[in-house]
Amino acid sequence: MEFKISDLLDDLREVDVDIQPHTQASEKRIRELTMKKIHAEQNRRRQGLSTLSKVLIAAAILTALALPVAAATSFHFTDWLNGQLAGGGGYDNSLFLGSAGKNWEVSGYVLDVRAEAASAQGLTLTCEEWGSGEKTGTLTADDSFRLERWNGSDYTAMTPQSEPAAGQGKTLVPGSTVTWQVTWGDSYGPLASGSYRIGKTFTYSDPAGKTQNVDIYAKFRVFAEEMAPYVESYKAALEDLHSRDSYHLTNTIYAEGGECQIDAGVYQYYTKTVWKNGSDYLQELQYVSRDGTVIAHRGYLLRDGKGFELTWNGDNVLSGVASWEAVEYLNEASCERWGFGLEIFDASVGEVFVEGNSVSILEGHTYEWADEARWYKKTYTKNEQGQLIAVQYAHIPSPEELDQEEFRSTLEVYDTSADEIAKTIAAQNVSKPLSFSWAEEQAKYPAGAEGVKTGGFVNTTPQTVNAGNAAAIAQKECTLEWQNTAVVFFDETAKVWKVDLGHSQDDTICQTVYLSGEGVTLLVVTK
Repeated sequence: MEFKISDLLDDLREVDVDIQPHTQASEKRIRELTMKKIHAEQNRRRQGLSTLSKVLIAAAILTALALPVAAATSFHFTDWLNGQLAGGGGYDNSLFLGSAGKNWEVSGYVLDVRAEAASAQGLTLTCEEWGSGEKTGTLTADDSFRLERWNGSDYTAMTPQSEPAAGQGKTLVPGSTVTWQVTWGDSYGPLASGSYRIGKTFTYSDPAGKTQNVDIYAKFRVFAEEMAPYVESYKAALEDLHSRDSYHLTNTIYAEGGECQIDAGVYQYYTKTVWKNGSDYLQELQYVSRDGTVIAHRGYLLRDGKGFELTWNGDNVLSGVASWEAVEYLNEASCERWGFGLEIFDASVGEVFVEGNSVSILEGHTYEWADEARWYKKTYTKNEQGQLIAVQYAHIPSPEELDQEEFRSTLEVYDTSADEIAKTIAAQNVSKPLSFSWAEEQAKYPAGAEGVKTGGFVNTTPQTVNAGNAAAIAQKECTLEWQNTAVVFFDETAKVWKVDLGHSQDDTICQTVYLSGEGVTLLVVTK
């Protein structure tokens, strides 16, 4: 199945928007876009990752694509990039392609005009008034509109088959939003893929009755309908993964510029491995240096509605919990997106490539601070059941250099049973407190020292205390303005509990509460 495409020239500013057939070189490039090439660099960089995930991905290459295509297919839409960079028609786009908003000022009125949900048949035109200045006149607009198409250097007026009806006028009340549902089938017919702008005339009437017409525009992009099934397929597969009751996955995030500095050292990438079982979550974080050394290793647990920060005795989550602290900021909403962040921005999609059961979606972005486009490739792979098993997100120099990938992140979904995931989460022992020496603490914080409180406590009556409720009892003595972490210790010999209370964002501000074995407060130290 062959689709016509725009020529891809070296200088993107001079792209010719005339549609030309594929060249032989383009076909060769598509054939070379195999899963082996996609994963080769990733696997070389990540030699320590799971063999199982690689086997799953390799096996998936041999399965049939869930989408109804029989051969490698590509759709090229690159003429839009020209228009976004040049800012044709007298105004520039905002940060991302497709967010074609523009603030227009008319006699104190400030209008944010946006073209949204554009298709070949129509769009939604939204005009929001948000000016804070004095407005003495009225501003109105009817339903009429006009369309212009980007021709490679400017927007040129399209000739309608019939003029759009004017309809009833709408008045823009200060601080309000007006919306038009625009369809152009009767006047322009369905639009071909390309870059456009819609124009509308607003009429300003001053208090004396004098009128002034102001032309206002909003840019939009029409993508070929053939793209929609692939984009929607990825969205549906990602949402299906996200909504599963149980999953096990790893998201690898590569450092910007090749390396990044943290307190523990310099890392090349870090992994977020997530186990989900119902409303319980476990996340393992590993920061890995260029030579493969893990320089930092920690994790988070949400179980039975309670959150914890963890470290382990060894290099995996089943090596035994070495330390834990209760945290209040973890909840189901904050955990459910762990390992994701691979959504597609519809308005910035530039091209789609299909190869076997792998689909690559190209995104092009322009930025206010850069005079060039940034290209990204998002490749997703499904298994024969149509479930998502891998995603690679990479920066590429241009659409002509698909094999020159600089990985930003990858997602791997493991074939782990729900029972095994549940057992992994249940294995995290956060009931055993850490050990400490009450005698040493007493010597360190004598009565009368700065920050040491020895009386006037809330907990003066004996009560049952254990690892599960020690933090809650200690929090009754807490005088910090804000506190959301708690680390529990126990001196087995002296039968004394110690609870460190503090801030997740600032470990220099904390209070330590010491409790007897009967839950009576012995000492409070503020640091």
